[in-house]
Amino acid sequence: MLNFMWVCFQISASSAGNYHLFFRCELCGVSHQSKSDRWKHVYERHGDDPSVLCSKSNCAKVFASAEMNIEHVNHHKLQGAIPNTCEICGKLWSSRVDYWKHMMGVHAEVVPFTCGVCLKVLPDLSQLIEHVRAKHWPLTGGDFCCDICGRPYSNRSKMSRHRKIHFMTVAKSDEGRGGESLAEPPNDEDVRPRPAIATKKANKVHTSI
Repeated sequence: MLNFMWVCFQISASSAGNYHLFFRCELCGVSHQSKSDRWKHVYERHGDDPSVLCSKSNCAKVFASAEMNIEHVNHHKLQGAIPNTCEICGKLWSSRVDYWKHMMGVHAEVVPFTCGVCLKVLPDLSQLIEHVRAKHWPLTGGDFCCDICGRPYSNRSKMSRHRKIHFMTVAKSDEGRGGESLAEPPNDEDVRPRPAIATKKANKVHTSI
């Protein structure tokens, strides 16, 4: 059943039957055009509210609703300290592979700002880097860890390709520094910097949530 504290429908004044889906913040009532927009709002405006903040200090994920946060408690019981929970929609996945498939397929706009160690989503790149340095440094997940999000890879080539999602590339001058390289702008023409979670445009809605 849809929780109308989260979601509301509005008929476009310019075209009858043109429905736009909005996601409402249950704490202050502000509506947003996407789940990720609502999550970012909750994180920035209400992130310290215990009703949406995971009480486990080593987790501290922020959810868009109190109901998601309550359900997340069960996720810890099932999967331990770092469950494969999507902060944006509250879903739990049986493996990290499934989690990343979900994130890249449904919430691709937040993947560049997601911690590869604890799966916490941050609102922008600078906060992601700060989080990784404060919570997970030095990185111990493997020989080739992304110095931006901490996600481990089996070889340097895969890590370098992944690193482009953060709109950067591994500088050749950093070769041999053992993962201590700092973020540098990309040279690739197909990589465009986006400093924060992009806002989605409202579209016609054909399916339910």
